[in-house]
Amino acid sequence: EIRDTHDYYVSRWQRTWDEGDIDMKFVMGDPWDPDEKRARKELKRPCLSFDELSQYLNQVQNEYRQNPRGIKIIPGGKNATDKTSELRANIIRGIESKSNAKTAYVTALDSASMRGYGYFRIGTRYIDQEGNQEIFIGRIANPKAIILDPDAQEIDCSDGRRAFVNTLVPRSQFKERFPKAKILDFNSTLFTQGRTSWVKGEHVQVSEYWKVNLTKGKYMDERTVKQYITNGAEILEENDWPGKWIPIIPVFGKEVYYDYGAGEERVLLSMVRLARDPYRAYCYTRTT
Repeated sequence: EIRDTHDYYVSRWQRTWDEGDIDMKFVMGDPWDPDEKRARKELKRPCLSFDELSQYLNQVQNEYRQNPRGIKIIPGGKNATDKTSELRANIIRGIESKSNAKTAYVTALDSASMRGYGYFRIGTRYIDQEGNQEIFIGRIANPKAIILDPDAQEIDCSDGRRAFVNTLVPRSQFKERFPKAKILDFNSTLFTQGRTSWVKGEHVQVSEYWKVNLTKGKYMDERTVKQYITNGAEILEENDWPGKWIPIIPVFGKEVYYDYGAGEERVLLSMVRLARDPYRAYCYTRTT
């Protein structure tokens, strides 16, 4: 189930990732077509790039830094009051402050503006030897490590049923990190048959696999969430999540639906996407 879901999700996100990678090439100041660049270098002709995109990206990012967002609480009926709302808001502000949540938010915004998608996460961590935990809001520096349910329709993907958080672990460190793992020889037939996408050179992909389980209630479905740690061949850990939703929060660029020839599909636009050709033409003209 996990491998099949992973392969399906990757196939659905691949176009978004590919377009985001091209966006990042332009963000890094390289708008030239590789063949054109190679031909010009062979002729010893200049191939210059001028940073014209950062000013627009920085404008959005600096506006956020000057006017930071945060979680707001308002009373929602029943026995809720302004006082209880303020108490909850104070708790959440404390969590945001201790977690340095502003960094998580701005990292997600930066990613969304540059490549069309970014994320941050909610988690818990132990704070003492007695097993007490605290809530934290964490940043996700590499948005391509996240694979949310591509069939989710809500803008925050709250209706998603599955998700992956992928991490590459060096083979040499895998045994140390997961000493109880049954499979430690990643060259064995048992591991490589149908599982090669989980082994990348000297690294093994370890994934958090998040799954929402629905139980039919009297009036509506009851939701429970479970986290599995896996290497694609075995389950390394299982953890129950106390919330009702997968705790990975997306921050998306402009959302449009476009038909590439196989039906309408969601496209997440970055600020760079429609500036590529103007930027390329600008650098070409200046170079000439």
